[in-house]
Amino acid sequence: MRSELFSRAMVGLGVAATLAVSTLASADGPAVTLNINGGSSTLSGTATAAANIYNYSGSLSDAGGLWSFGYDFNASNMADLQTSFVSGNFVLINAGGAARDFSITLTLPVLVSGAKNTLYGGSVAGSIIGDADGGSFSTIGSTPVWAASTNGASIANLLTAPVAVTANPFQAASVGSASFGEPIPSASGPNLSTNLAITFTFRLGAGDSAAFTSVLVAQVPAPGAVALLGVAGLVARRRRRD
Repeated sequence: MRSELFSRAMVGLGVAATLAVSTLASADGPAVTLNINGGSSTLSGTATAAANIYNYSGSLSDAGGLWSFGYDFNASNMADLQTSFVSGNFVLINAGGAARDFSITLTLPVLVSGAKNTLYGGSVAGSIIGDADGGSFSTIGSTPVWAASTNGASIANLLTAPVAVTANPFQAASVGSASFGEPIPSASGPNLSTNLAITFTFRLGAGDSAAFTSVLVAQVPAPGAVALLGVAGLVARRRRRD
């Protein structure tokens, strides 16, 4: 169940609803791991009306009252020759009295046997809303705001450094948006292995909120499709040379 704080932040930041699949009663989705600044939690999914797609929604708070995190996303983990994805909305509220660095990683276990050629695609859009003193958001050093990986191997980075955004008091400001592998998924990348992960890394001002709408898709094409992709690439290269 979404927290009231999360719902208000979603409305205030104008985050678009991306989840249109209705949920059912059973909670039997893959165990998704959420890690925030080194602290780890396991999220439970609820089956939706669509086969092998699960919904995850809820909120977490720091024991010391320094932050609150809300999430509402759909996910499906990989069966061979099918698609694995994470798609949804995320809100982080810095409830502490000072600007703070955050590293948030969402890890979905995937079901894939052996090394498989994989196509990827994804996108992210972000916003912040300031408190009475206004709002601030920035990258940390050279680390991108959004990074995708599989079993530690980098897939793509979006909203790369430097990113620095300020907001007027009680007003929203866009962090920006970016995508890769369009039409999603069409970008080659490392073989899908063990898990699919998204990491958000940023510095957020005291009392401010940051919200993201994010999508990450991984697809293992059938062997015939992989061969066709190779032929298409060869033809494209020949055309460019001509």
